[in-house]
Amino acid sequence: MIIDLEEKIKSKWNEVEKREKKPSEIRKIKEIEYKEFVDLFENSNFNNLEKLIENFYSGDVYSIKNSFSLKFIEKIKSYLINNFKETNSEFYKIKEGCPNFHRVVGEKEKFKYKLKSNRHDYYFFPWNRSKEKIDLFHYFYPKWRLIKLLSGLKSNEYEKNTPKDGVVDRLLFRTYPNKSGYLQPHTDPPIIRIISGLTMSKKGIDFDTGGIYFFRNNKPFDIESFFEVGDISLFYQTMKHGVEKILTNTKITKTEGRWWGCFSNPMSDEVERTEVQTGY
Repeated sequence: MIIDLEEKIKSKWNEVEKREKKPSEIRKIKEIEYKEFVDLFENSNFNNLEKLIENFYSGDVYSIKNSFSLKFIEKIKSYLINNFKETNSEFYKIKEGCPNFHRVVGEKEKFKYKLKSNRHDYYFFPWNRSKEKIDLFHYFYPKWRLIKLLSGLKSNEYEKNTPKDGVVDRLLFRTYPNKSGYLQPHTDPPIIRIISGLTMSKKGIDFDTGGIYFFRNNKPFDIESFFEVGDISLFYQTMKHGVEKILTNTKITKTEGRWWGCFSNPMSDEVERTEVQTGY
């Protein structure tokens, strides 16, 4: 049944992507409950999956509501803070044996990257699962597999890959610090069709202004307030988006700023990189 669904979804993507115009600006933001999202796959509801694909290719951004609990998100934040507080900010190319690590990208470091930004990243790779106190992939793979399936891939695509194989799975968690955190508008490389984001902070509670924006009529269109902690955002790869500088006037806490997560599939440094982000 899953194999049949994989083929149908892949065929539908091949059909819609023959159209010359790819989406770059947001049309609508739509919501779907996580349980309803799961039911589409468990019941092989291909008619509604076709509608989802059409909507993604028309520029719609989806919020998959209640994908994770607030308690779970707070657990992940605490784990990240405590797990790396005694370790230095480091950088490793994605090569065989690459460890999990965290990297602070401030004013000095931002020029080393394709996109201008100010952020603190935490990187996790599946070949290091047994080395962590918490196996994050255990919690995230069930949802990630559905997103891959929706993208026209096998549900377990890339899971066994290591850098020598090219594309790999990577869990990325990020904080955009208060008064400095931002990300230049860009589009993501066409490795996977559907780009995912995990909301880990709430605008109006954890920070006051800033956050993710897309474009409408060539002007920034803020959609951060549409998301609650635990929601997953999904959109098509060619959609231009960025993160406006994070500011807050509220009391500073140990988890200040904007927290965010992503199920990412970068190309490793063991092969020639031809697919990269495009900044605007």
